[in-house]
Amino acid sequence: MISRVTEAAALSAVTEMDCWYARKLTVYLNAYGVDYDFCQFYHITSEEDTGESWAMLLNSTLVVCGNGKLPLAEMECFITMHRPARVEGPTQLIGALSPADYEYKRRTMFALNPTDLPEDFAVEEIDESPSLDTVYDILREGFPNLIGYDLWMTDTSHLRRRGLTKQYTYRGMTTASLLFDVDSHVLVGQVATRVAARGSGYARSFLGWLAGELKAQGKTAVLYALDVRVSFYKEIGFTPIETSSLLSRIDRVDEQMQKGKLN
Repeated sequence: MISRVTEAAALSAVTEMDCWYARKLTVYLNAYGVDYDFCQFYHITSEEDTGESWAMLLNSTLVVCGNGKLPLAEMECFITMHRPARVEGPTQLIGALSPADYEYKRRTMFALNPTDLPEDFAVEEIDESPSLDTVYDILREGFPNLIGYDLWMTDTSHLRRRGLTKQYTYRGMTTASLLFDVDSHVLVGQVATRVAARGSGYARSFLGWLAGELKAQGKTAVLYALDVRVSFYKEIGFTPIETSSLLSRIDRVDEQMQKGKLN
């Protein structure tokens, strides 16, 4: 059974889970609570299992976590009805789902490792509180299917004001974000470089610096990479931890690409 959560206290078990997907739910629970239609939380149980799971439908991304089996038919119906751009969660939860018009994409989680910085690395060129307009402009060059400006700005500025996310730029050409920091577990993402600076090594050196900063703060930092970027992160010395899959809708049209594709 899938039922919408209307009381934040009902998600207390999620906030205690040692799981990256649960941490994402925790951040958005802290940011928005349970009363917004664009950020909905669900409790999931199955007659075949005594465990329980939870889900968050954020704009058009569905995130699942928990320790129970999903009611597959009901879950696939839920996905078909809401048509999220993608579904992410532990493979043991979502790996058996096969909704129409979706395909699985593999991604790898990497641990960030500090790397030797080149002699020309300029730490003074790091902006730890950049204009979000600048960040969005860099991301737009790196992600053709980036969600719309208004949606991205509203969500990112809201999280930033509450200290739940942080953005960096390097030389005004490369950007990366701490998407969240929950109990010193940091998810890094939205890494991009302007087209004019591709091949400059800016992203490589900046990420090496960022890894060192986070390690010095006692943080456990990771990022996700689809297959097309795996070789890059291996080359710069980051350590692959595990692979997982996400469901990506394959029939998206332009107007749908304004919803929650980049996370």
